[in-house]
Amino acid sequence: MVGTHSGIAMGFYGTSHHCCEDIGALRAIPNLTLMAPCDGNALSSALRTNIKHPAPIYFRAGRGREAVVYDKEFDFRIGGSNTLREGRHATVLAIGNLVKAGLDAHDILKAEGIEITVVDMYSIRPLDLEAVRAAAKRGPIVSAEEANVTGGFGAAIAEVIAEEGLGTRLTKVGMPDAYSVLGPPTHLYRHYGLDGEGVAAAVRKALKA
Repeated sequence: MVGTHSGIAMGFYGTSHHCCEDIGALRAIPNLTLMAPCDGNALSSALRTNIKHPAPIYFRAGRGREAVVYDKEFDFRIGGSNTLREGRHATVLAIGNLVKAGLDAHDILKAEGIEITVVDMYSIRPLDLEAVRAAAKRGPIVSAEEANVTGGFGAAIAEVIAEEGLGTRLTKVGMPDAYSVLGPPTHLYRHYGLDGEGVAAAVRKALKA
């Protein structure tokens, strides 16, 4: 299954067309793999790599206007992730559109002397547990998603931190537990802090806590 126009990508079409609850709902379905390609090459990689997987997969895709993160296809593994930037102060674990926002936050914070690791956690269920463990050793974690934070990707990260006693702070970037307002997608991303500046602000907050 490929779900397109996820999150608030439909902008002015409103809450009936915004899909922010799918991650929380689908995480509860047994035997369902949940993955979030962040751009065209990632989606193509996801389909090519997993086309023969014997169980159901839900690919959470955007509207086809996502900024390019990958310049070529790659091995899009179930339970995998890709570290795109490395830094020593904090880690942004991101999915979908927020991967590019995480990369933008990296550049913004680098100019301030703050170094962050940015990981594309494209496999939401199952998660790359080693990536979460490594992030916890590094320092504060910021989860970033274009979805409701209640029961979503950030909640999955929180479960790992709690269950494994990783002892690190988690700050969740995502849609609040409320129906979204209307507007152009780029304006909505800025309004909800789902852009580079928003992710950078969450990192600063996490480091000051």
